[in-house]
Amino acid sequence: MDWTTLIAAAVTGLLTGGLGIAIVNGLFGRGTAKADAEMTTVTAAMKLVESLQGRVDKLTLRLDCLEREQERKDLTIDELTAENKSLKKKVDELELDKAKQLEVNRKQGDKIRKLTQRIFELEQKLDCNAGTEK
Repeated sequence: MDWTTLIAAAVTGLLTGGLGIAIVNGLFGRGTAKADAEMTTVTAAMKLVESLQGRVDKLTLRLDCLEREQERKDLTIDELTAENKSLKKKVDELELDKAKQLEVNRKQGDKIRKLTQRIFELEQKLDCNAGTEK
């Protein structure tokens, strides 16, 4: 008998017996178990992605809302800044007018005092003249 026949008989005996079936099942079962584990991992990852996608969608909506609110606030700030600039200009104009008016009032006050003094002097002269004519 040659060695080839002997090896073939041994392999056939092993494969047809319980040990052969256990080896074959172990080899193919390991692949199936690994595939099942990978499928479970993928399923869990997909559920996590779905959950996170929902959260991302909510946060995206919130961000859009906040960006619109910020744009409105920026517009309001720009409007208020322009109004403030205009009001400051008006205050400067009014302060200049006030300074001019105070100067006019001071000059008129001086003129009134001089005229009042002149009236007083003229009344005294009239009183003196009225007393000498009697």
